[in-house]
Amino acid sequence: MKSLNTITTRRFLRMLAVPILLFTFLTVATPTPTFADGCVIRVDPYGNRFDYSNENNQDAYINYEDGMQRMILNVGIDEASDSDLVWIFPVPSDPGRITLDILTGLPELHGEEISGRAKSNLSSIWELLAATQIYPILGLGMMSKAGYSTLGEGNLSFGISDGTPGVNRDVVVHEHIDKEGVTSEIITARTANGLYDYLRGRGLHIETGAIPVFDQYVGKTFSFIVSWISEYRAGYASAPRWDYEPPVTTRMQRGVFVTFPTDDIYYPLLPTSVYGDRTVPATLRIFGHVTPMVFDNIRKYVTTEYFINGYYTSTANPDDFYHGGRSGFAYTRLVINAPSSSFTEDLWIRPTAPVGIFPALFVAKYPVLPGIALFLLGSILAALLAGWFMFPDLRKKPQTLMLIGLSNCLTLIAVIIATILATTSAVTDAATSKIQKLHQKGYYSRRTIAVWLFIYAVPALLFGLFILPQLFQDWHTIEFWYWLMLVLALYLLPTWSLIRAVDLMKVEPEDRSIFAELKEKGVPIWIVGPVANSKIGFIILFSLSFLLITRLLVELAKLIV
Repeated sequence: MKSLNTITTRRFLRMLAVPILLFTFLTVATPTPTFADGCVIRVDPYGNRFDYSNENNQDAYINYEDGMQRMILNVGIDEASDSDLVWIFPVPSDPGRITLDILTGLPELHGEEISGRAKSNLSSIWELLAATQIYPILGLGMMSKAGYSTLGEGNLSFGISDGTPGVNRDVVVHEHIDKEGVTSEIITARTANGLYDYLRGRGLHIETGAIPVFDQYVGKTFSFIVSWISEYRAGYASAPRWDYEPPVTTRMQRGVFVTFPTDDIYYPLLPTSVYGDRTVPATLRIFGHVTPMVFDNIRKYVTTEYFINGYYTSTANPDDFYHGGRSGFAYTRLVINAPSSSFTEDLWIRPTAPVGIFPALFVAKYPVLPGIALFLLGSILAALLAGWFMFPDLRKKPQTLMLIGLSNCLTLIAVIIATILATTSAVTDAATSKIQKLHQKGYYSRRTIAVWLFIYAVPALLFGLFILPQLFQDWHTIEFWYWLMLVLALYLLPTWSLIRAVDLMKVEPEDRSIFAELKEKGVPIWIVGPVANSKIGFIILFSLSFLLITRLLVELAKLIV
């Protein structure tokens, strides 16, 4: 009895080795008015006063490479105004290392958000796993998964300024630029009084200390970018965002491109605090995956999303903003939707990806490997669970159950065949001689061929029947040779294989008594005897357990990504 079990197990292992190795090889080989952030000051030329112009959105595009930050900033202004607009924002760098430009267009970034892409991949993985059980195919809809999230922005247009540089001994103007109707300057201020004198020299009626947030930058390694907009051109620019977000419309768009050295990515939030309780949404798009160092006051108002498979278009931004390829890159989208009064400091961002995104990133970029892992784990667990209840004699031989589970790589049909072929209970000495006799008469080899023919024919015919309506509908659009190959592979050859497999399963008249005797003993060897009720129960329990276990594993994985 021991010898026969050993022989049967070896043959069983040899039978499974080829399909398992083939499945593994094939699977592995198969290959989401414009200026920003500072504050915009509206100058009233007819009165001795100033006010903050209402910003309704702020956008920034940042590329950080080799210690240099390249940043395109823009902000939306609510109201048209006859008065001048002055915009100020700080930069954490010496003025001599800052470059400044005025733009007439913004980049557009498109990509796939990694968490959504990962969840979509996991759902697709489960559908593929469920399809291995054959019957769920009829209930699986042919759904296309759309993982792209498009982020488009409107173009920039500019007003006109006729301001001239002022002179102040506590303020140094390091660069003056007139372009596209906008005048911008890079300045440094030794004292707060000097900064206010400079602003008054630009026609801004402002008292010393009226904008206290700027006092925190004066006398430090900070420079200011100051820009004037003297003519407000009415018009609308629509900025489409997510599918579920309404379009954001602004009166006018203007922008600035600034480059400066910094150890970490910088975005000025503190100046926006002048707007008090107003909420001015800010959206930052940063090339690469980065880690924002969000301070407590705004933590609950910040959303960080990570994208892959990005592609980049632009109408008029400078060539030196981004040096990488126009597609296939990663980027980060950071949305801040907090009351302005909560901006008690500026935002710093580490140019490295957070560890927490790696699971989602892995599933989003390499779904084949998680799919294999889920398949193997689900198949083994389902076989062990079903075998525990239906095959008590195999509780101490989990390797046999695991091999039956791994046969699932060739669909449920292979599991059915492997279950029938497997010795799941002790074989008596009396039955051993009869089984060996049948092997000597060639039933083993003939039925081995029949098994492979069944494994090919049944799934091919089922798939052929599934696509038959579409094939008839589109036959006139399909090339003749391709149509002929489909008919041959999905209908003619499977039909012949099925007929041939049935013929190979025939029992010679002189051997029927042996089969009848084995049937009485309940010994099904190579489909020579009846399938015991326990085996039928195992197959049903395995299939249902596999669907349930893999579904649970997928849902758990979705919680992680």
